[in-house]
Amino acid sequence: SIVESQLGGCVIQEHWLPLAGRGPAGKSFNIYNSVTKQWEQYYVDARGTITHYTGAFRDGNLYLEADQFGTTNRIRMTFFNQGPTQVRQLGQLSSDDGFASDDAGAAKLGEEREERGAQVVGSPRRRGGCIGRSWK
Repeated sequence: SIVESQLGGCVIQEHWLPLAGRGPAGKSFNIYNSVTKQWEQYYVDARGTITHYTGAFRDGNLYLEADQFGTTNRIRMTFFNQGPTQVRQLGQLSSDDGFASDDAGAAKLGEEREERGAQVVGSPRRRGGCIGRSWK
């Protein structure tokens, strides 16, 4: 994936590429919503799948959840800090909202990926004309 800051640091855009050609390419726009005080991700892929994730930081990790497009399932994406230029991304799928801390009741979506090129986000702060989170 290629991850870059956009619009003066108010938007983080990811150009997602599947591993070994598995699944469609996609793009996401990640923002900190200063009204809801949550992170949001708008994701769309080459098949036209649209997913709107919302979430927050807990225990130093970013957790985003969404309804799975066209189903009653829930999806969770967790981003683990792996240093200043790397995160580990874990996708999980649940048919009963069963995201247990030990992953019981949740199936992994595809594979875990290590994403390079983006720094894990810190606490909210004012940046230019928006309230966002620093990539430091």
